[in-house]
Amino acid sequence: MQPILNYFNPKYMGNHDQEDMPVDLKNHLQLPFYLFTTSFSAGTLLMLLSVFTHADDVMRVTLYFTMIAFLINLIFLILFIVYALYYSGYTLLILKKTSILLLNIPVVIVYSFFILQSF
Repeated sequence: MQPILNYFNPKYMGNHDQEDMPVDLKNHLQLPFYLFTTSFSAGTLLMLLSVFTHADDVMRVTLYFTMIAFLINLIFLILFIVYALYYSGYTLLILKKTSILLLNIPVVIVYSFFILQSF
């Protein structure tokens, strides 16, 4: 059994032969990782900036960014679930690769709590 953390590696495709996998699927499976890292990194940077500056404008931007990033992650999560139904032979792999987007939910809750407490 492969460690579960391998599925968070954008290049890891599990037990599936990469030559038989459709090219668009192979490319699309890297997207959840990049979406997670981009939204998490930018959100964390904005959160730290708003904590240290206490500027209302920065806090407002952080709150808006957090909500928009959450919606984008949610939309892609739903799209990848539909994608998993379309590629039925790769359903488990797609769901495992997409599960990284679920890690943003507690981050959004914590960041929103801190920002709303600051207003």
